[in-house]
Amino acid sequence: MNEKFDFVFAVSKFNQMELEELGFQNVEILPITYQLSERFPKIEKSKSKIKKIIFVGRITPNKKQDDLIRLAFAYKSIISDQFQFYLAGFSSKELYLYREELERMLDFYDLRKNVLITGFLSDLELNSLYQEADAFVSMSEHEGFCVPLIEAMIYRIPILAFSGGAVSETLSGAGVLFKEKNFPNLAILLNKILTDVSFQNQILTGQDLRLNEFKKTDYKSVLRKALEIIS
Repeated sequence: MNEKFDFVFAVSKFNQMELEELGFQNVEILPITYQLSERFPKIEKSKSKIKKIIFVGRITPNKKQDDLIRLAFAYKSIISDQFQFYLAGFSSKELYLYREELERMLDFYDLRKNVLITGFLSDLELNSLYQEADAFVSMSEHEGFCVPLIEAMIYRIPILAFSGGAVSETLSGAGVLFKEKNFPNLAILLNKILTDVSFQNQILTGQDLRLNEFKKTDYKSVLRKALEIIS
């Protein structure tokens, strides 16, 4: 199939390398833009002892929602049961077996009260969830860019993420990255993110700097360059 295309655009260097390994030529990078709609109302964050942790992404094996459930179990076992994990994302009929596996894990680990698989959310619902969140956690092992990381930065949510795919490229030093899925250690680290205000501020400062780099990108120039390449 690669010989059918004169030019190919990727959203990250990671995607670019993957496409080139598949034999595609003339692969250029066209970065993803971000936009925060002003039409969504800002809500006052509820004052609660329950810590709210989110991940946003479709329900699929490479996103590793199963590892998020394992982290939730470790957190409940070691730290506290005063938390709520929200796994937000569309679940397709084709991947019903994986969704069923996740449901069985919730029963096995007794996490029905602590982990909610939301299914599809409207933009308004997702906006509310982001505004209520205390941390964004990703266990995903294959990401071409991971737009929700940018969204978490926009909403000033501390990020804890597995360094899979283009995640480290997207964050570029922001957030807290890890390469080993040691769930007890990650539960302790997550608790530090949730409870240590100084650590939170340090993370958010780094994320703000990274977000400013995206803001400085002249996307019109990027698009103009892309059009020049194919014209």
